[in-house]
Amino acid sequence: NDWSVSDALAPQTWPLPPGRSLVSIDPVIHRLRLAEANFPAQRRDLSFESNAFEHGEAWEAAKRWVEEFRDHYVTDLRDFVDYPDDKTQIGKGLLFIGFPGAGKTSLACATAIETYYRWPRIYPYFITMPDYIHAELNSDNDVVFYEQLLHVYEAPVLVLDDVGKEH
Repeated sequence: NDWSVSDALAPQTWPLPPGRSLVSIDPVIHRLRLAEANFPAQRRDLSFESNAFEHGEAWEAAKRWVEEFRDHYVTDLRDFVDYPDDKTQIGKGLLFIGFPGAGKTSLACATAIETYYRWPRIYPYFITMPDYIHAELNSDNDVVFYEQLLHVYEAPVLVLDDVGKEH
């Protein structure tokens, strides 16, 4: 790698459209990276500015989480002294709970995508729980399964969708 952890955790700050990074300037690259990260096509353009969201408590928590991502991100390349004084924030994630159709998946995708915009070297990954279980139980090719498992375990921002009882 030719970049360090501090590079990865440095937000984009130079003159760009408000709230956007270099990644979002080229929409083709943006969509390809999100496709590689398994995000559903209909969710790849979501952001906190989308009209799809009510600006409620979950939306505020998600925005705050993205802004404070550096405090949550855990890596073995980072010295312990570089973490925040409040160690309870290390590794902190989000869990969206609600009725079907409430917008949990959209908000989770928007949160991951906004993290990717703000911290461009942090790549999110999306997988549904049924797909994950199906891959685990029906994998004829161990290499394919372990590759998917590696994505899940190494993703700094993971959207694990459809965990609920309806499946």
